[in-house]
Amino acid sequence: MSSAMRRIKRGLKRHHRYNTVEYNTEILVHGRMVYGCERCDRRWSMYLEKGIEEPGENHKPSPFVIQCPFCGGMARDISGIIGFAGGGYYPLPDGASYFANRKDSDCGVPILN
Repeated sequence: MSSAMRRIKRGLKRHHRYNTVEYNTEILVHGRMVYGCERCDRRWSMYLEKGIEEPGENHKPSPFVIQCPFCGGMARDISGIIGFAGGGYYPLPDGASYFANRKDSDCGVPILN
């Protein structure tokens, strides 16, 4: 396992975030995708909440394009799904952007922090 992946894994174990408004539970993620803006060229990670981009019957896809939180341009996935070494679920790091698994949506809902 690379040292960068070990740091990410340690950070995910150490940090957690609670969504008290809707779920009142810990948000669990299983991987991330890197999105890049076509206008300003910024890149950032979007974590994948449990149920988003997972194999199985009830999974939901992530959006192909989302709005850039920095300039308002169009951002696309530039990495594909980056799973955690060893698999499993980890708490969402504090302040991280993610795709939420909402019951009223057919795909992941971007939550940009």
